[in-house]
Amino acid sequence: MRKVKLLNLDLNKIDFNALSELANVIENTIINYLNTVLGTRATDYGIAISVKLDDTLTISIDVDAKAYFISKPSLEAIIDTAVNKAFDAAEQFLSRFRCYEENDRKCKESCHSNAC
Repeated sequence: MRKVKLLNLDLNKIDFNALSELANVIENTIINYLNTVLGTRATDYGIAISVKLDDTLTISIDVDAKAYFISKPSLEAIIDTAVNKAFDAAEQFLSRFRCYEENDRKCKESCHSNAC
């Protein structure tokens, strides 16, 4: 599944530490949700997160989970929900880098094409 969302971010303000913190927010959101929903039925999680910043900010998330006593379609729905919650958390985290000033030329130039 691919999602593209225009966030109007000032990409010049996003540094390596912010990207690292963003990846941690995403990972923690997924783990917390899966632990809450699956509890002791979960046997294994595999989470791969890629955050790339160039002319745009690209976030890729791949989650694999195994659990006892749950059908594959149900587990896939739970994983999809976890990923959606992670994207919501990422958007909330990134809101601190959002461009709000309409007349700020630097911000407009940085924001013109970025998407998450």
